Amino acid sequence: LTMRAFKTAGVSLPHSSAAQFRYGKFVSRSNLKAGDLVFFGTPISHVGIYLGGNKMVHAPRTGSLVKVAPMEMGRKKFRGGKRL
Repeated sequence: LTMRAFKTAGVSLPHSSAAQFRYGKFVSRSNLKAGDLVFFGTPISHVGIYLGGNKMVHAPRTGSLVKVAPMEMGRKKFRGGKRL
C-alpha cells in the first residue's frame, strides 16, 4: 500500500516495511502529520500512512482490504514515524 501510494506521488520506496523505515526523517508520535509513514513491530513488520487524529490507513495483511484504523496494532508496538 505505502509503496504504491507514494509512487503515485513520485516517491520511490522499497517493498518491505523494514526497508522503508530506513528512509526519511524520524518523527515522534507527538509530532506526526498527515502523510507520515508509521511503523510497528520489533523488528519492523508493518507500515501505514498517518491520517491525523490518531488514525492511519493500512493494509492489515496480504489479501485484506485497505482500512482506516486507530494507531493501535495490539502486540505490534509503535516504533516511530518517518516524514519523506
